[in-house]
Amino acid sequence: MNKAGLLALGLLLPAVLQAGGLQVENAWSRAMPPNINTGAVYLRLCNAGALPRAVIRMTTPVAARAELHQHVERAGVLSMQEVAELRLEPGECRQLRPGGDHLMLFGIGRPLQAGGSYPLTLELDDGTLLHLDFRVLGPGQRPGSNRQSEPD
Repeated sequence: MNKAGLLALGLLLPAVLQAGGLQVENAWSRAMPPNINTGAVYLRLCNAGALPRAVIRMTTPVAARAELHQHVERAGVLSMQEVAELRLEPGECRQLRPGGDHLMLFGIGRPLQAGGSYPLTLELDDGTLLHLDFRVLGPGQRPGSNRQSEPD
């Protein structure tokens, strides 16, 4: 295969890097109107390691604060609540998605622009930091597959 073919193949294959046994796939968010300063990030997490692992903190330079949220139903009413950690047992995968568990961003300084990519760091319970980028999708766009995680 020639260099151009190898380059094209490399662009099609998702990058799979693991840290602390945790794998992150397809991190994305929706574009926001200018007057909104909150947002959510969705992704898929898989624990490919032999030990339980938990995401305990997140940071991003685009928001003043980032929290782990889950949806809880009480008396027929669905609401969000912050959780201290997102724990994954060995071999377990969790899909964070709209209407379900997600990463909530507060105090976003500038609107997240469709087509943009922004940094996000996940801290694990063993001190490992996973640096990744989340993509911002415009109206009608659907997330594709993009595995990524880069250990610190």
